[in-house]
Amino acid sequence: MGAGLRARGGRKYGIGSLAAENLAALGESNITQEKLTALTTKTDAFAAVSSKPRQSVAKKALPRLLKQGQSILSRRVDRLMVQFKESAPEFYAEYKTARKIVDQLGTQQARAATNVLSAHSQPELLKAA
Repeated sequence: MGAGLRARGGRKYGIGSLAAENLAALGESNITQEKLTALTTKTDAFAAVSSKPRQSVAKKALPRLLKQGQSILSRRVDRLMVQFKESAPEFYAEYKTARKIVDQLGTQQARAATNVLSAHSQPELLKAA
């Protein structure tokens, strides 16, 4: 896309084209062709990065992040909660109950998210990432 036009979410941004058309008037604001070229280069770089498929990144990261979260809960938080078993038994019991619910839902949600990502991923996009 030439002169700074960007497609994103079905819209096009033409700041580079507008600036090029009005470069003489923008000179009064110290906007030069060099600055316009730098802007276009940066917006092109941004467009290249921002258009990468986020699904493939999420699909790769999701299992690892869920495992890390589970590890933190199991190895750290659950062990810290033991101190409340006798001093605040109601609090401890509520925590244990909540952990069971969160574990079950978290596992189901992770499976559903992975299935959704798998169903919607496109091999040609995954290779581009």
